[in-house]
Amino acid sequence: MNNNYANLLKLRKILAAFTLLVTVFSASILKAQNNDSLRLGQLEIDSEAGIDQLRLRYLDKKKASNEFPGYRVQIYNGRKADLLKMRSEFLAIFPDMHAYTVYDAPEYKLQIGDFRTRLESEKFLKAVVKEYGSGFIVRTMIKPPQLDLAPEFSDDLESN
Repeated sequence: MNNNYANLLKLRKILAAFTLLVTVFSASILKAQNNDSLRLGQLEIDSEAGIDQLRLRYLDKKKASNEFPGYRVQIYNGRKADLLKMRSEFLAIFPDMHAYTVYDAPEYKLQIGDFRTRLESEKFLKAVVKEYGSGFIVRTMIKPPQLDLAPEFSDDLESN
């Protein structure tokens, strides 16, 4: 019986030491979290010098660009030589449309138009499918449409 009592005392001492260790460890974690929470709203970014320059160049380029989100119809994806041939054929059939060559490694894409709404692009897609048999709509950055003023408005502007 003395042996069981001695084992029980050892177990109690180990349990007490473990409890004390967990309490001290938990208190140190809570203290660290409280110190961090006092600095709400502060974020420190440590980056290489070149990263800031790249970010500023990107922002300047984006400000200078007049592009905005819209839609185009993609009619080809593949090799450059085939794309150039298809582009020439397409512009012969649809001379008033803008055709864009997009390089997305390792392939080239032929995208057509600058449509502000999906509905406009779907209407054009129907004409493309009749002519080429396939195509699909992609969401991308588009150029603003060219505004041609009617002759009577341009005369008014010149006289003012």
